Amino acid sequence: MIDIGIDESARKGHRLLTVSAVVGQQARMRILHKKWKTDLKRAGVDYFHATEHWNLQSKPYNGVSMKVREELLLTLAACLNKYIYSAVSVTIDTDEYKQMTSDRFRSQFGSPYTMAVQLLTILIHKELVRKQRSAEDVGFMLEEGKHIYQALAIIDKSIKEPYAFLRVVTSGKGDKASHPILQAADLVSYGWGEYQVTGQSKMLRAVAAKHPKRYSCVPWTPALIACLKSGVAEDITRRREFGAPPLARGLKPLLKLPDGVGGRI
Repeated sequence: MIDIGIDESARKGHRLLTVSAVVGQQARMRILHKKWKTDLKRAGVDYFHATEHWNLQSKPYNGVSMKVREELLLTLAACLNKYIYSAVSVTIDTDEYKQMTSDRFRSQFGSPYTMAVQLLTILIHKELVRKQRSAEDVGFMLEEGKHIYQALAIIDKSIKEPYAFLRVVTSGKGDKASHPILQAADLVSYGWGEYQVTGQSKMLRAVAAKHPKRYSCVPWTPALIACLKSGVAEDITRRREFGAPPLARGLKPLLKLPDGVGGRI
């Protein structure tokens, strides 16, 4: 069984959305869950939240010093690297996405967040094929929020679907404070979002410096959405004319992307 936790990050005043998925074998993710909570407790922190990690007024951090926060970041990064298979990410310029797609397209095939989640399913598929784990059952957990239900509905449609890229058997939502897998996804998504905007990120460097290939990111380009829209149209035509099974609604072009696509930290 493969566990997948998904969280997103958007920097205030910037239109770039980053969505990340942490992927790992269920037994090892259970170990991560316990170890992560133990590390937080030892540091005197209730739960990890990337946007609050350096804020001295943050309530979950109970006034712990910057030195302790620096050490905690490295400890959590080491925990993440020890227990996960990989963490894949997608960035989308939300304004450009909305300009390039119609209301009808977004209602059928996804808001920026939902499209990012669908792109992640393809990247996860590629990772599991590489590890010879693509035949294993998969369970999704998304951080709770009003924006996740369209994505959850699409994931749910793939449950027991024989032509789906992933063998999804469970899906659901959870709060960040209670689920280290979501905190881990938050760490990765914040790091990639920060890097895409500023060109550097202490958080991304902490998790990816030793194993950069585990932390791929598909960066935003208008051509990507144009390719997806074309794929959607072709898929609809095939199903109408030939009764072909669904092909993940226009996501097939991503299967041609090279492994490890994305920038370096």
